[in-house]
Amino acid sequence: MQKIKEQTCFTVKAALMAALFCVLIALAPAQAFALQTEETGTRQVTVNTSISNTYTGPLTATVTYDDNFKKGEKTAFTINVSNNTKALKYKLFSFEIRTPSGLSSVVDTSQGPYFSFRDNGTFELEISSAGTYELSIQVNEYTPNGDGTLKFEDPARFKAVFTVPETGDFSTIESRVNEIAAQCQQACGDDEYAKALWLNDWIIDNTTYDSDGISSGAESVFGKGIGTCEAYHEAYVMLLNKVGIQTRRVDSTGDDHVWTGVLINGNWYNVDTTWNDSPSLSDFYPDVRHLYFALPSSIMKTVHTQWDGNYYIGMYNRKPFETTSYADNYFIKSGKIGQYVEPYYGGSGEYSVSAHLANKETSFELDAVKGSWPEDYKNVIYGLVAHQLEAHDWGSGIQLSANYSNNKLCFSVTYKSDGSGDSGNTGGDSGNTGNTGDSGNTGGDSGNTGGTGDSGNTGNTGGNQGSDTGNTGNTGNTGNTGGNSGNAGDNPGTTPGGNTGNTGSTTNPGNTGSSTNPGVSPSPAQTPDKAPAVTGSWKKSGGKWWFSYSASTKAAQGGKSWPTNEWVSIKGKKYHFDSKGYMHTNWQRFDGKWRYFAGDGAMRTGWQKVKGTWYYLASDGVMQTGKKTIGSATYYLNLSSGAMKTGWNNESSGWHYYASSGAMKTGWQKVGGKWYYLDPSNGAMKTGWLDVGGKTYLLRPSSGAMITGWARADGVWYYFSGSGVMQKSKWVGNYYVGSDGAMATNTWIGNYHVDSSGKWDKTR
Repeated sequence: MQKIKEQTCFTVKAALMAALFCVLIALAPAQAFALQTEETGTRQVTVNTSISNTYTGPLTATVTYDDNFKKGEKTAFTINVSNNTKALKYKLFSFEIRTPSGLSSVVDTSQGPYFSFRDNGTFELEISSAGTYELSIQVNEYTPNGDGTLKFEDPARFKAVFTVPETGDFSTIESRVNEIAAQCQQACGDDEYAKALWLNDWIIDNTTYDSDGISSGAESVFGKGIGTCEAYHEAYVMLLNKVGIQTRRVDSTGDDHVWTGVLINGNWYNVDTTWNDSPSLSDFYPDVRHLYFALPSSIMKTVHTQWDGNYYIGMYNRKPFETTSYADNYFIKSGKIGQYVEPYYGGSGEYSVSAHLANKETSFELDAVKGSWPEDYKNVIYGLVAHQLEAHDWGSGIQLSANYSNNKLCFSVTYKSDGSGDSGNTGGDSGNTGNTGDSGNTGGDSGNTGGTGDSGNTGNTGGNQGSDTGNTGNTGNTGNTGGNSGNAGDNPGTTPGGNTGNTGSTTNPGNTGSSTNPGVSPSPAQTPDKAPAVTGSWKKSGGKWWFSYSASTKAAQGGKSWPTNEWVSIKGKKYHFDSKGYMHTNWQRFDGKWRYFAGDGAMRTGWQKVKGTWYYLASDGVMQTGKKTIGSATYYLNLSSGAMKTGWNNESSGWHYYASSGAMKTGWQKVGGKWYYLDPSNGAMKTGWLDVGGKTYLLRPSSGAMITGWARADGVWYYFSGSGVMQKSKWVGNYYVGSDGAMATNTWIGNYHVDSSGKWDKTR
């Protein structure tokens, strides 16, 4: 169409559209009406709303949006309020999509940009699936009080309903579930274990965790492949139910986490698809994609330490999730647990159970072979190992029980009077694999290649430092699943072991929730330790919890009906309520100090894991920062965010290393395949020459990594064994090192002569 014709046609079209617009308003006021602009491809639609709460005031509203939805782009929804006589505040109350099982949340309105009230009524939301959505916006008229606070009128909650049609870009949740379930059925048949495992893999292969905490429902998993633990759980439930597998919701308020209860072959299990969605770090670690598949509750409690052992039925309605079966656990069913149990089946050696049974010991402990693993990994794998060892036939008259805790397998044994006798020592010594003794020349003799540079161990580029996860502290907390890894290579001039990453935000704790107190900060005298004990009952309004005082408390509080802008103690737990009387949750900052309130509103103390990051909160709830000694261990908590540090950290006293538990390490430590020595007095990494236990070592000045093989220092060549010990008074291949460790040159060693390069060249 030529430009001049397009302009003429538009004039006519505009007139027709204007007339049609007026007719639609007059004839169908309860329906949606629209104005389309062809040049921009937009279609502005205005829909009427309904009141979804008990509001009875004069306010009415419509919602306007562009219904030309585009995949991967946000759509602006604007609420247009009429009949107000005062200024307005707006808040997104909920955004949900209808599914066969009910309404499903699309976004978590307690997070990010949706958490607080705002001055304008436009909200940008991303549509990912076809279907019918319900958008609920809360509007409050308000009057300034003159002291910086606001007086809010009763809230009006307006609900708008709209439908996104199924197109090439947008599929319904139901169609995606049907499609994926059909693929699962074709691959697995009627095998419930296979179906549950297949769908676990589909979820983690097609979903990325939403670190912003916004995408909280299955809509985002099936529509754009992103979600929080709520989304992982809901999508997994929909798929499992579609293939005929029953499910339950299992959650831990203290851990701020949800996972799935799954019925497989008549037994209930715990499956955590969110935590299974971890990269396979290396063959050194177990199969983390299935680490939390079909676990009994006894092991799950060692991972989620604040879980009460119950599953969710409704608010304040929970029942024990008593799962005891191991039959369909992934590692046991696949046989992969065998490699971790095998060391304990030996007839002798440091891990041999039989050796202790032969001595008729009634109780003993054995170390976990993979003692350097993150705590969560060990809690799962060695919990399974304990079960396998307990089920093993150790001989007539022997009854053995086993459990795992704190890097130890603990055994209790009873013997019948006709015991099975001594089993004898049928195995050899396992050898000394530590950093002691000389292992000889393990890398070959490279010789003196001209005497320039440091030929030493330059081929070591480190490797994967692994996953610094887990916080054992000394408080019983069992894990940070963040997975802080890095390049542990020998990088001169930078960091020892490379950069191991940053745990948590560098601004506020994890960037979760509100960064300020939405109310007025409590006075210095009103602190948690001064919180009065109150009684009453919990109430919920507008999706938020508040506490209604009992008659006795109301009288004691001077006639107040509920707490506002203050601390109170309820059944021994400390809570804080905002200026409107609503219970605070998440991170809150009072008087410049951060505190954390879990989903149940109770102030937390001690070690707390929030969205995969560990923090330490003092007895008054205040988040700690800097270097702290907690129990018998020392930890480093980010100066800005409070996040517990793992891996290498550069401090005023030098480089320090913090294990996966967060505890500062001292002495010899192996990191990323290299050995480092950390001062026993303060943990600072040592460099240069080192004498320990009567042996001499050389640590690279640039990185602190222990040197093995040939190395030159101050113009002199030395040789260091595979264990790093400097060699003295011995031949190393065709070279000789003297009593001071220095390589001999231009001299006779008995009947052998070495030349200027140190190499043997003649015999007399």
